[in-house]
Amino acid sequence: MALLTGLDMSARMREIGLRLLPAEGAAEVKVAGPLAIYLFDDPGAAVPFALELRAALAEAGMTCRIGLDSGPVLSGRTPDGGRDVAGAPVNQASKMAQDLAAPGTVCLSEAVAAQAGPDGFTRVRHAVSGVDLTFYQG
Repeated sequence: MALLTGLDMSARMREIGLRLLPAEGAAEVKVAGPLAIYLFDDPGAAVPFALELRAALAEAGMTCRIGLDSGPVLSGRTPDGGRDVAGAPVNQASKMAQDLAAPGTVCLSEAVAAQAGPDGFTRVRHAVSGVDLTFYQG
C-alpha cells in the first residue's frame, strides 16, 4: 500500500510540476517519491514557480518543503536513462528544505535572494551538520 501511495504522490507531483513549469529556461530533472528537482536558467523565474508549486500541491492535499539555491551544477543522464544533478547548490537547497524548513515553507539561499529579492521572506540562521547557514524562508 505504501508503495502505491508513493507512486501516486510522485505522479501527482510530476503532473503539477510540469503544468506549472515555464516552457523555456526551466527543466524537470527528476521526481522520485516525495522529492522533485527542477533546474532554472534564472533564479528570478524559480521563485514564483516554487510559490505556485507550493500552493498547487497544498490544493491537492500535499504539503511540501522547497529549497532554492543558485550556482554551477553538474547535470546529466544516469546509466538507467534518467537524469540527475549534483553540486553545492543542490546540497544547500536540500539542507534548507529537508533539514531545516517547516512543512509548507519555501527557502531561498542568500544567492537566490540577492538575485530575485527576498520580498515576503524572513532572514534566518541555522546550523546543520556543523555548518552555519543563512537563508530566507517564507
